[in-house]
Amino acid sequence: MEESRRILLAVRVGDASTGPARTARWLAQGLGASVTVVYVATELRTAPEVGLAMAVPVEDLRERMADEARERAERWARQALGSIPFDVRVEDGQVAERIGAVAAEIGADLVVAGTEARGAISGMILGDTTRDILRRSPCPVVVVPPAAEKD
Repeated sequence: MEESRRILLAVRVGDASTGPARTARWLAQGLGASVTVVYVATELRTAPEVGLAMAVPVEDLRERMADEARERAERWARQALGSIPFDVRVEDGQVAERIGAVAAEIGADLVVAGTEARGAISGMILGDTTRDILRRSPCPVVVVPPAAEKD
C-alpha cells in the first residue's frame, strides 16, 4: 500500500501567500497529496506585553491569539486550496526552525514557501527566512518568487 503524500505549505496568511498556495494546490492535485498549512504566528511573541498592559493572564491571551490565528489561517486555506485536503498548524517561534521541525514531524515530501523580493538585485537573492527554510528543511523545498504571487 502506497503512503499518502504530504506537502507543507508555509504561509503568512494573505495575499503574499497566493503564489505559494497556487503552487501547492497544483502539486497536490498532480501528486494526489494533502497539504499541511503552517502559519508561524509571530504575533504570539507580543502576548506578554499585551497581557500585562491589558491585565489579562498571558497564557489566556496566547490561547485566544492562537485560536484567532488558526481561524484566520483555516478561512484563508479553504479559499486558497479549494477541494485539496488540508489541515492547519499554527506554530510559535522562529519561522524557519518551526517549518523544518513540522516538516520532519509530519514526514513532508515537499515544502512550498514564498520569498520576498528586496533590494536592487532582488531577483537574484532569496530572503533570509527562505534561505533558512532551505537550510533546515528535511525534504525538497519549492520556492515561489513574488512574480508568481500576482494574478
